[in-house]
Amino acid sequence: MRADTSKIVPVADRIIAQADAKTRIAAAAAALVDSGETLMVNGGSTTLAFAKMLPPDRSLGLITNSVSILDQVDTTAFTNVYAIGGELLSISGVMIGPVVFPHSDRIHVDTAVIGVRAVHPTRGISTATVAEAAMISDMMRAARRTIVVADSTKFWQSA
Repeated sequence: MRADTSKIVPVADRIIAQADAKTRIAAAAAALVDSGETLMVNGGSTTLAFAKMLPPDRSLGLITNSVSILDQVDTTAFTNVYAIGGELLSISGVMIGPVVFPHSDRIHVDTAVIGVRAVHPTRGISTATVAEAAMISDMMRAARRTIVVADSTKFWQSA
């Protein structure tokens, strides 16, 4: 990994950057979610904007590793909320660990909403750490479909 792309920017700084674009992305992604779905949402500034954009009357379930989502979103608006544990990556405000629950071989959800560090047409999506990449892979594998939320600064990048 090149040194200039390896620095993890604190989530508080990322929330401010491209805020208008993230709001538009969040609204578009929220419009794709149907009532009654169970969502798995990873941590990030755009996924936080997405979670805040969800209307409270859609009977949604939420599974997340994001401390920010759990702290800043009205969790009472969801039918159920599950927090995925692991090691706290405090600079990003996420827990990193395996996507499993006790007595369950596999989690199945309707939609994974994934924020990423980079989107490249031939290399795909990528993120800052190997552990986070493994967790995102688990989240996507558990979902019937995946929505990647990323602003244009992430395009043609690799991490």
